[in-house]
Order: sequence, then C-alpha cells, then structure tokens
Amino acid sequence: MIAPSKQDGILKEMPWGVIFLVVGMVTYVGVMEKIGVISYVTGLIANMGNPLMATLAVSYVGGFVSAFASTTGFLASVIPIATPILQDPTLSANNIISAVSASASIVDLSPLSSAGALLLANVQGIKERVFFRQLLLTIGVFIAFGPGLALLLFVVIGMPW
Repeated sequence: MIAPSKQDGILKEMPWGVIFLVVGMVTYVGVMEKIGVISYVTGLIANMGNPLMATLAVSYVGGFVSAFASTTGFLASVIPIATPILQDPTLSANNIISAVSASASIVDLSPLSSAGALLLANVQGIKERVFFRQLLLTIGVFIAFGPGLALLLFVVIGMPW
C-alpha cells in the first residue's frame, strides 16, 4: 500500500489454492467446535472408564484434528477434552498433556494445516501434486502410529520430560 509500484504482481504470486485450503479447514474446525462436537467428544471421553484408553482416544483425536488445523490453536481446545483424564489420580497430568501435545504436534507437516501449507506453497523441484500426496501419506503414518507411541513413551513408561 505504501509503494504499490514496487509490489506489482505480488497478488499473482500468492499461493491462493493453499491459502483457501487452510482458511477452509480452519473454518471447518470452527464449525465443529460451534455445533458442539468438542463437548460431545469430552462426554465420550469422560464415560470411557479406562484412563489409558481415554488418553489414547484423546491423543488420536488430537492428532487427527490437528492435521487439519493449527496445532497451537487446537491444543487450546484439546486440553479441555482431556479434563476428565487429568483429574484421575492414577496418572500424571504432565505425562497425559505431553502425550496429547506430542500427538497433535507430529502432524504439523500436514498440507492441510498451516505449517504443511507453507511447505507446499514453497515446494521447488517437485510437482505440487506429488509433494501433496507424499505429505498426506507421511501424515497418515504419523496419525496411525504417533498417538500410540506417545502414550507408550509418556504415560505407560513415563518419560521424565
């Protein structure tokens, strides 16, 4: 706005597809939160009865949803989901939060979240579609195995972080 002649063509270079993808996913997560999905999942977690399985479930929810949204923003809503588990005296609250946070953070490379979208927008030397599929495959593996590994390391073994 200060020097429009120096910024000529900048709008043409913006990765609009990636920008719209991220905005759409953030809107989708916001709608899910607004219609009560988060509250519903919290109720399901509270009624599980087994704190280890509940922690694993919250970790999987964290990993899956964080793949489509900003991890930092999502952690603010996933920790309240874990409230029933955090009140269990048999498990360490720090270890539960570590497991859930790790599960939500390892999927940051997702092309549907902000960090992965930035990677996708700046890819060079490889076709965008190929890179997009490779990121999705990688994130699929992270979502499938990450929460279980985080539960094992942080809650079952109890890594002293």
